[in-house]
Amino acid sequence: MDLEWVGRNYDRLKQISRRVSKNNNSEELLHFCIEQYLKNPKVSGLTEQHKFYFFTKIVTNNYRSNTSPYASTYRKHNFQELNNIDIQDVPYEEFDELQWVYDQIEKDKRTKDWYYSRLFELYIEEDCSILKTSNRTTIPRNSVSRDFNKYRKILKQRRNIRNS
Repeated sequence: MDLEWVGRNYDRLKQISRRVSKNNNSEELLHFCIEQYLKNPKVSGLTEQHKFYFFTKIVTNNYRSNTSPYASTYRKHNFQELNNIDIQDVPYEEFDELQWVYDQIEKDKRTKDWYYSRLFELYIEEDCSILKTSNRTTIPRNSVSRDFNKYRKILKQRRNIRNS
């Protein structure tokens, strides 16, 4: 009975598999899921619409899972292929962006916006952690985050103007 249902609706099941996997090994995913669907005892009492829903959940769970038979067979294999790609090493070039940021911080410390620049400097000293900066300054974490983001946007605008 269920095998006949799979046969009748194979194209629609294939379409479900393609949508979930975004055409990434959709045929293999489909066959793994059909096998699981046919082995599942809960399927026999379901209506036609519920069978599609149940199959869609099987496909989604298999595709997203890291421990499913599909994932252990195909994702592991694809990951190994990615590691075997031979990429040429790009030589490192000095980039003065960091120095430019420090110069901006020093310049802003002498203006009325000294608070933002000093907070940003502390943020860098505290390994780029808003929580550590907040604990060190006893300024609430949300305020530190808000002010940090405000100063970061100012620096981005200045950089865009400089690069234009």
